[in-house]
Amino acid sequence: MVISAIIALIIGLLFIALRNVAMGISGAMGVGLIAQILGANFIGFAVLNFFSRNLADGDGLRAVLLANFTSDVLGLIITIAYWLTSGLTVYGYIVAAIYLIYSIAFGYYLIAQPRKLMEPAAATIPCPQEPC
Repeated sequence: MVISAIIALIIGLLFIALRNVAMGISGAMGVGLIAQILGANFIGFAVLNFFSRNLADGDGLRAVLLANFTSDVLGLIITIAYWLTSGLTVYGYIVAAIYLIYSIAFGYYLIAQPRKLMEPAAATIPCPQEPC
């Protein structure tokens, strides 16, 4: 998991920081392939969020919320930066709005609800008699 996180972080930072190089690579790979890879990442977040929706562990829930918040804030910053330099179409405004809404929602749960995230999971009470 740590190796995967390090590699993903390096690739993500390279794609963000070296946008022109990344566009050259993606042009060689094809825009369709890059769109499909991005779609795969969105599906991965969808699966992560769906299966962690009832997570009782405060640390686990905090990690999922932090991953979503980080991804959405970076997406919002990059979209706004592109908007300021190149302009956006209607679809770009929709993407920016989605990133803004998600950033606010995940940020709210991380900042305004810290006690809920740090509460221990509810203990299960063992059955006093068999069969329960």
